[in-house]
Amino acid sequence: MGASKSELWTQVRYLVKILDELYKFCATNTTNYNAVEELLQEAYVGTHVGATQQQLSNVRNSLSAVMKNGTGLLQAALIELAKNGYNSTATTVNQAIDDIYDGMQAVPETVKERDYTFAAISAWGSNNGNGTVLRVTKDKNAHDLESGCFPGGTIKIRVTKDFAQGRTSGNEEALIYGSGEVKTDELTVGTAPAEIKTLAAQAATNGLLTNGDFETQGGTAPAITLTGWTMSNVTKLDTSATVYRGSKSLKFTDNCNILQYLASVTIDPTRPVMAIVHFNRSADACDGTLTLRLGTKTEAVTLAAQSGWTTLILGTTTPADVWYDNFKEDYSGAGIRAQLTLASRTGGSLLVDEFIVIQPSLYDGKYWLLKAGSTDFLKEDYWTFADTVANTGRIQTWLARLFGKHWPHTSGTPTYADL
Repeated sequence: MGASKSELWTQVRYLVKILDELYKFCATNTTNYNAVEELLQEAYVGTHVGATQQQLSNVRNSLSAVMKNGTGLLQAALIELAKNGYNSTATTVNQAIDDIYDGMQAVPETVKERDYTFAAISAWGSNNGNGTVLRVTKDKNAHDLESGCFPGGTIKIRVTKDFAQGRTSGNEEALIYGSGEVKTDELTVGTAPAEIKTLAAQAATNGLLTNGDFETQGGTAPAITLTGWTMSNVTKLDTSATVYRGSKSLKFTDNCNILQYLASVTIDPTRPVMAIVHFNRSADACDGTLTLRLGTKTEAVTLAAQSGWTTLILGTTTPADVWYDNFKEDYSGAGIRAQLTLASRTGGSLLVDEFIVIQPSLYDGKYWLLKAGSTDFLKEDYWTFADTVANTGRIQTWLARLFGKHWPHTSGTPTYADL
């Protein structure tokens, strides 16, 4: 006889409680295994020490293995919960967890949040390159991406290869890694992520748009050509040698738009899509509104006081806009619109350059983009920052720790409280 949804939730919560209490016994209680083991080792005297330490190591390995096997402990219950509680046909635990997420979001239901604080990303003062590190920390339903490293911790991004090691301009290579103690076993999880991953700097030439850097232009005003783009009124566009990167930018001399359809690209719906454009209104004080569109979503900026090159990023107002399920479209059967529109202008002209549409890289449960600047990165440019996580919600904490997943969550009273 199958169990009900409420019965299965109770069982899952008790299974998590078993793992959590074992971990507290080992590592976090006022008196815990790790601390007593350290005291014992500091007190070692006698001929028995070698043999005793071997047995103690066996005990530690056994405790670590029990917690590591938490995936197996929860697997069958989670698959049945997905089936009986959320109409899932999943046969794997990862798919079951995803189906439970979707079902919880639809009701809606929540667990207690882990309580992340995402730190500002700071560049080292002596960086040569003036590009930036951007990241996505919200999922498609605007929940924090809480599937990252158990302790949070310090992360660094360090450029390791520049032009002198064969990298092209705007495509320098960096490493992203945890800075601090990394996990040694399930009893000592460290203070920073253990994973090391490569990030390549990204410019418009690496993205999904054709001619997103506006370098491929021809003709002269008022009849320029712009490869890859449809111009609503070519007489209101011009070319400019004042650039963010490269040798050419695009100049809006009046209200109009440029449009490109993404029809022959492949987008991974499990990863966000970042849309970024650089604009410059300072030369002759352009006013009006610049709107960036990707599919059904837009991000707009009022042109009023910006000076020099400024960045407009989709998702600044509504972070969940960057997920395919939220911006997807097939506009008139032509594909996904990528568009820049200048409207309500009464004077001045606007320069735009480096329109980047790209999917960022996953690291530690968040999505990262090392965006090239107007000055290239050099080896040893780096950024450092430290996220913190209280791990308040223990169901969510163990879901992240064992499976690298998260469920809809709240800082208030959850539907399914920790036991």
